[in-house]
Amino acid sequence: MNRCASCLLPEGKFEVKLDDRGTCNYCNYYNEHKADIHNYPLYEPLLSQRFEKVRGKYAYDIAVGLSGGKDSTYVLYKMVTKYKLKVLAITYDNGFLTDFSLSSIRETVKTLGVDHYYHKPNWKIHQKFYKAAMNKLGDPCIACAFGGYFLGIKLCLENKIPFLVHGRSPFQMYRNFFPGSRDIFLPMMAMNRKEHDFNTIASVMAPIHERMRDWIRQLFDQEEDAREVLGEFFVAPDQFVDRFTPEFLAYFLFTSYNEERMKKELCSAINWRRPDNDYLLGHYDCKIHDAAGYLYKSLNGINVLEPDIAVMLRFGSIQRQEAKILMDISEPDDNDLQQSLQSLYELCALDPESLSRLLHRLKEQGCSKFESR
Repeated sequence: MNRCASCLLPEGKFEVKLDDRGTCNYCNYYNEHKADIHNYPLYEPLLSQRFEKVRGKYAYDIAVGLSGGKDSTYVLYKMVTKYKLKVLAITYDNGFLTDFSLSSIRETVKTLGVDHYYHKPNWKIHQKFYKAAMNKLGDPCIACAFGGYFLGIKLCLENKIPFLVHGRSPFQMYRNFFPGSRDIFLPMMAMNRKEHDFNTIASVMAPIHERMRDWIRQLFDQEEDAREVLGEFFVAPDQFVDRFTPEFLAYFLFTSYNEERMKKELCSAINWRRPDNDYLLGHYDCKIHDAAGYLYKSLNGINVLEPDIAVMLRFGSIQRQEAKILMDISEPDDNDLQQSLQSLYELCALDPESLSRLLHRLKEQGCSKFESR
């Protein structure tokens, strides 16, 4: 397997192409935009201007998605302490929040004194979404990632909250940053770095939601199941209007990102507690995370963290040797993996044999992980 000389992404995966120097199209595209991506002094005032434009006009200035992990906790902490906003913290209850996550959420909300809401979709409908994503893509995270996003936007629209501020790291946001990328979040990121305007937001969000509605329909064999999922999670197409459309706002587009520094600040400022077995890019808020990583590697032949690690290498956040160490330590031990797989089996009414058959079928079909297209 040939890999990029700079970021280590494998040639042929996720439209990775190497030039005659062994550098991939992702790295070349990043280098073209590097100065702008990291020009935080230029863009940070746009974030402040957004908040000042809406401050005090609605019941809440913003909503912040809170999973209990370090990124979402840090964003909530900054919104309260730095920007002095009236915040509604919202947690998408996907059915698989870990004990660490629940404890972290409870203590953070109490310490910061913010209102908090658990968003619990209809479980039967939610389970249909999970099963469809597994059956067609071998990836339950699709239902979780998009379910949480669309529910959050729906909640903000219904309650007139102008921003849903999220804590996706730059390594997550830029992992599909290459020429011709179909990642739906890239247009939103570009919109975030322009002056706030409801008309512009509506013009960007409406076609994205319509595109995703069409894509999600394709996951289901039964039209009735598709209608149930779309009705539960999605905003009706005619609800995106220029009078008021919530913006999905990425905090880490406006400030530099350093995971270790953030953790230390949280521990000092609000007595946040690190999870056990803490490491860079660790994911501690979902019981089926290890199972999802196993599925990803089974279908793609690489570690689930490799796309994020590739961005870290481009950003200069780690060196190549550290990247290899990080991939090694992120592999779960067998006991953790089996526990995670058991949660997945219960979720999708599977067992080891049926999962093996599913993976075999998807490999024959050439299926690979959906990357926000």
